[in-house]
Amino acid sequence: MNFLTALVFWGANTYEDGIVISESAAKRFRFEHPIEPGDKISNRHGTKGVISRILPDVEMPHTADGTPVELVFSFIGCHTRLNYGQIREAVIGRIAKAEGKPEIVPPYGAPGEEELRARLERAGLPTSGMERLTMGRGGRELEKASTVGWVYWGQTYHAVHRIIHASASVSGRLNVQGELEYLAMREAGSFENILETFNTRSLLRDDAKPLAERVASGPVIQADAPTPKSAELSRRLRAGGVAMEFDGEKVVFQLAPPAENVVKLAFPVPHPWLRGEEVEEVGMLDEVPAGAALVDANVKAARLAEGKAPENLKDAAKKHLAERVAEYFEDLVRPEDVCFSAGLAAWPPDEEAGPRRGERKQHRVLFSGRSVITPDGELGFDQLGLPDEMAWELFGPLAMREIGEEEVEKRTKRAGEVLDAVMARSWLLLNRAPTILPTGMIACHPMRTKGRVIRISPLICLAMNADFDGDQAAVFLPVTEKGQREAGEKLSVAGHLRRDPSLLRLFCPTHEMIWGLCNLSLAPEGRAKVSKILEIPLNMSEQYLTRSAVITAMEQVMKGDGVEKTLKVLEELMALGFKAAKSSGSSISPFIGEGLHIPKAPEIDNVAAWEGYAEEVHDAIMSLGDFENDDHGAQLLAVKSGARGSVASMARLIGPFGVLKNAEGKAAIIRRSFSQGLKPDEMNAHTAVARKALWQLVANLQGSIRAGYGSSEPAKSTGYGILARSMRAKHPGVVLARAAERGEVDPLTDIDSRLFVGLLPLGIRNP
Repeated sequence: MNFLTALVFWGANTYEDGIVISESAAKRFRFEHPIEPGDKISNRHGTKGVISRILPDVEMPHTADGTPVELVFSFIGCHTRLNYGQIREAVIGRIAKAEGKPEIVPPYGAPGEEELRARLERAGLPTSGMERLTMGRGGRELEKASTVGWVYWGQTYHAVHRIIHASASVSGRLNVQGELEYLAMREAGSFENILETFNTRSLLRDDAKPLAERVASGPVIQADAPTPKSAELSRRLRAGGVAMEFDGEKVVFQLAPPAENVVKLAFPVPHPWLRGEEVEEVGMLDEVPAGAALVDANVKAARLAEGKAPENLKDAAKKHLAERVAEYFEDLVRPEDVCFSAGLAAWPPDEEAGPRRGERKQHRVLFSGRSVITPDGELGFDQLGLPDEMAWELFGPLAMREIGEEEVEKRTKRAGEVLDAVMARSWLLLNRAPTILPTGMIACHPMRTKGRVIRISPLICLAMNADFDGDQAAVFLPVTEKGQREAGEKLSVAGHLRRDPSLLRLFCPTHEMIWGLCNLSLAPEGRAKVSKILEIPLNMSEQYLTRSAVITAMEQVMKGDGVEKTLKVLEELMALGFKAAKSSGSSISPFIGEGLHIPKAPEIDNVAAWEGYAEEVHDAIMSLGDFENDDHGAQLLAVKSGARGSVASMARLIGPFGVLKNAEGKAAIIRRSFSQGLKPDEMNAHTAVARKALWQLVANLQGSIRAGYGSSEPAKSTGYGILARSMRAKHPGVVLARAAERGEVDPLTDIDSRLFVGLLPLGIRNP
């Protein structure tokens, strides 16, 4: 569907792929369900994002003739993602609208700059393809001309009404927590919340069903050890002839016969875990995938053993049975069984049948919910906008403590007031997977909001590795007093910074926020506004502010005035940055780079010459300093200030790529830029490079997970107890069985082993 689209900043609402549409556009955008914030849309060129706000037409940008814009998204990612086609589409759409006829543009056959400018002039439109917009109907003009035109947008299947859910009970949709979330909480020292997550509020507990009723009745305490995960490990070990018994402070291991569903083997076979020993019977667990093959092999072997079959057939049957037993024991205890792995089951599980064959029981958590996230620049670090329907489900039992079940069920006005009061004094854990850093788990005070999206402060996006192109986040409500207190102390943004001040860089302004601050700093009065908030002189090595300079200034603020003051300053800088960016009207030119003095391209097909030429273009862009230039100023400021992108990405947009390796690994000369449009062979070469970069991105993400926790093997315990040793093993069943053979006792002295069974670390005694 074609919408009049403006490529400008529109405050926090267009931050990190957030998209704003008008009420008129929303009415045209209906399919089987009315479009709403949290729904995802995309255009032909790969731009995608969720609708963050649906605004009245009068609050949208307006063109010079008073026409309200229908859709707004930020241009700041265009020079990094290199999806420049949408900029030209906006201009061609504007021309087509003025000419009164549709425009058919074949791939690799778009009109050139000269033709577009001529048609703009004939249509009575600005030949720059840009015009000054006003801030709402009858509002003041934005400071610069912006690119605005018709772009085709479509709604994806990703709709928030299909995603949102929350439940405090076993009958609802619950969210998963696993090893990465465990690591985040462990790194933050949030041990009470580990025990809540993996024991007290675990769906796998036998007493999980009445938890919501117990919460409604009054304060609850942490559940006793062992955790469901530890109990499940004990059950699996016993099926293999190993007893793991927890006595409240230590774990005793010893050999013992299977206790349930015992199957006598037709032949004794070598013990997969204990060298030199034999297995005569095993406990059959239906969910272990290799179990069916073992039973089948045992039945066939028994027939041969009871009959008069030749010895060679019996030997073959015994060998086959031994192989199936080995496979069964391998599946019985895997590395994920000795850590807080999330499990493998898909949602929704079959509650009657239990987990499917081959699936570990998935670790889902009561008092949890999930929805799409969108930005909200009005929220502070310790605030979170929670959809009304999620709020009643998660906090309803707590409200029942004060006014009873009936009023809460009816959702009376008084019940709403009590609910809001409960939420205001409670901490809710926000988690966006994958949890690659401890800051991927942040405690916030929730506030009820309309709609179905979870709204968060843009300042926590980097710390959570989150943006707004469809990202979802889960929320988890600690229900014990100790869990609540610890959440605020350890997992709030303030708590994270008190533990590790170096995390400050993750909470400093980025993208549009920093762009706006840096744009302000180009003028003395703007620098004064920034300095007034910081209350310290700005130290700018360049004639403009950079993100690095902001981080340095904030480090000084935190060192001198503490964490709380630092967070207040950051929130004020965010507001100022968004306001400055929005009022600027800055955009991306449909003819970007046309006014630049780019060196003349080589006339020969020589790889070295084109590599050198690409370096010349790169250097020419680095030397630029005119940030007010409508042709390239906004992108140049984004790159040089550290707001977004690099000189290299800008060079690929404006000038030729130079030399890339194509799919065959051969050097390919790319003579054109993305603003000029690549030819088919050039696009093929670029695709190979892009896929390689995607692979590298995945590798970097994996590295970030390890680096985030300061270890190449973040999940492995460093202790020397039995459980700790098994956590480091590729074949934990072997380690545990050998310990049982020796009659070892695990004193549970290391952190991971104690938390795994459900105990606080030694020396930790929360009041």
